[in-house]
This record gives sequence, C-alpha cells and structure tokens, in this order.
Amino acid sequence: MKFNLPVILLKGTVLIPQNELKLEFEDEFSKNIIDEAELFHDNKILIVTKSSLEENIIINDLPRIGTVAEITRKLELPNGKVRVVLKGRTRASILEYLCPTKDIIESIINVFPKERISDEVKNGILKKLNTELETYIERVPYMSNSLLSLIADTDDLSIITDIIVNHMPLENKRL
Repeated sequence: MKFNLPVILLKGTVLIPQNELKLEFEDEFSKNIIDEAELFHDNKILIVTKSSLEENIIINDLPRIGTVAEITRKLELPNGKVRVVLKGRTRASILEYLCPTKDIIESIINVFPKERISDEVKNGILKKLNTELETYIERVPYMSNSLLSLIADTDDLSIITDIIVNHMPLENKRL
C-alpha cells in the first residue's frame, strides 16, 4: 500500500516501531510539519534519521527507510514551543521524497509487509529469544527483568525484537 506522509528528519536519534519518542519544537518549520500531519494525514508522520554530520538537506541523499509514527500527544507551551510524543508504528520504504513547499518535505512510502513464517519456526525462534534474553538479563546488572513482561503478551517477532532493541545499550552507528 503506497501513500504519502510528511517527514521529520532527526539527527543522532532513531525511532523504532513499538517505542515512543518525545520531541520539542520551537521553529516554525517543524511546527508546520506537525500541523500538516494532524490535518491531512491522520496524525501519521514519517521519521527519518539522517547523518549527524550533514548540515544541508540534499533530498537524494536522504535514507530510503523510515519509521511511520503516530502523534499520540501534542502540547503547545506558553513559550511558543510545541512538545509531541510520537509512537513508532511500522517501518516503511521510501519510494520518493517530494517538496511541495519549501517548508515541508513529504514522502511516498510503501509499508513493509510482514513476513510469513511457519508456527513451528516462529515458536522455535521465540523460545530461543526468551532463553537468550533471560540469560542476558541475569548477567547484566542494569537490565531490568520488566523487559520480559513487556514482551510476554505477544508472539509477533517483529514487535518483540523492536521492544528488545530499544532496551539494549547500542550506539547509533550500530543501528
């Protein structure tokens, strides 16, 4: 399914599906993107991480994979800033970037379909993943076993791996 969404570019931050990101905007450019998402795109927006070294935006150099996020909360502050909470929903491939105005970058995206695997294979992977995660939590003192309760209610591998990776101490370059 193809559709278009406005784009927010992040430096040095990655939003993974099933996780939240809190952002604060003060410039009109970013506020316009949030307004566009609320008015025309059912509170959906595309989050793309660009290199933290790049200063200028070159459309052809932007990544071709992003995260579709939903604006779950928006708060306009008295000082003119806007705080939003974004919840990552799914990954998407970016087919094309559009610049309908100089203030907003939009994208034509295609949401990745879920891979179908047999129940036998899925159950084997889930068992191994839980075993490895329990061992990791026992050995690493700063990992909480509450992570196990976060993944206990689902058997969707993509959701489980997205939740786990958000709690792992990884450097941005490894993602």
